[in-house]
Formats: sequence, C-alpha cells, structure tokens
Amino acid sequence: MDVNEVRVCCLAGTGGTGKTTVVENLLEAYPRKFRFKPSIVRAFYKKAGIKREEDFFNGLSKYEQSDFQVSLMKYYMCTLNEEIQDVVSIAPEHRPHLLLDRSIYDHVAYWFVYCMTSLSEADIATVQVEIDTFKMWPTRIVYFPFPVGWDYANGADGFRFRSWGKDFVHDSVLRRLLRDNYLSRGTEPLKLFTLTNNSDVPFRSNLVYKHATGNW
Repeated sequence: MDVNEVRVCCLAGTGGTGKTTVVENLLEAYPRKFRFKPSIVRAFYKKAGIKREEDFFNGLSKYEQSDFQVSLMKYYMCTLNEEIQDVVSIAPEHRPHLLLDRSIYDHVAYWFVYCMTSLSEADIATVQVEIDTFKMWPTRIVYFPFPVGWDYANGADGFRFRSWGKDFVHDSVLRRLLRDNYLSRGTEPLKLFTLTNNSDVPFRSNLVYKHATGNW
C-alpha cells in the first residue's frame, strides 16, 4: 500500500493556540473520520527524565538543549512514520484521516529559538534529512496563529514554560518557515491553511475539517 494514500494533517502553532481544543471538537463530531496523535513532546521529555519545560531551560546548557531538540525532531519523525504505517494497514473503507499535533517546522522553529546563539549552517545539515523526508510524505498543515484572541494565561497547564516573548518569537520563526517552505529543494508549495485570530472553536473546527478532508 502506498503511503500517499494516507491523509495526514499537521496542526502547527505555539503552545496554547487552541490546537487540542479543535481536535477534541473534531473527534467528538467525527469519531470515525479522524485519528489523533497528541504531541510527542511531553512523552519525549518524560523519557529524558525532564518534568517541565522550565527544567529544560534551567537544567541544560545551550549545546545540550540543541542535542535534545535534534533528538526530539528525530523522535517526532519516527513517531510520524509509525503512525502512517499503522494507518496504511487499515482497510481503505475504514481508514481515518490522521491528525498530528505539530509539524517538523514547529520543532525546527523551537530549535532556532532555544539555541539561536549556538547554531551554525553546519548544524542545519543535521536535520535536513528529516525535513526532506517530511516533505515527501502526504501532509497538509493548518497554522494556528499567535497572539491568540483570548487570555494568554489560559494556556498554562503546569508543563509549558510560559513566556509571551518566547511564544511570539517562536510564532514568528514558524510563520517564516511555513511561508518559505523552509530550505525548499523544489517548487511544490506547502499545502498550508492559516487560521485567523479571534475565531471561535466551531468555526476553526469546520475550517480544519475542510482542509484535512478536501481533495488531495
């Protein structure tokens, strides 16, 4: 079975921009239409023995943070591959659309934000293979913008390291990567849809549904 027959929609955006809320709404409305893979970030942190993002900032050097982020990107791609292969094994008439929290571009953006003073052009080559692999897969992206149209404090959950400046810079880098199709080696544009600030959950959910299930 060709993996291109699998439909993958990645929800891109910094923490607290409403991705999980939209997913919950879609899964409730279309339980058989979608399959959701939550963010692998928390699972990876737990695997590394790090309880909170703040511990990542305060407990690791810049170079350790860079190595951690590169390992996280590879873990993300490995997880995405496993999910795609699993969905491929499902009979076509029962095969769900795969929703994934974050895209490879989210993780590259976080890598830049966290480690900007310690990265070089040579470092980019270490993740280029992951980026190129991501581009070969049948993925679409929905971008959730920051700042959001609600109280910033609502995004606090005990794990995230809340910093408005960090989130703003991450969003800015992410938008640049999505806009330019990040180090593209071809002319194929990203299948990208951008949400707007201040839109409510039902409206957003409807747009995500249309983008994820429309003609590929």
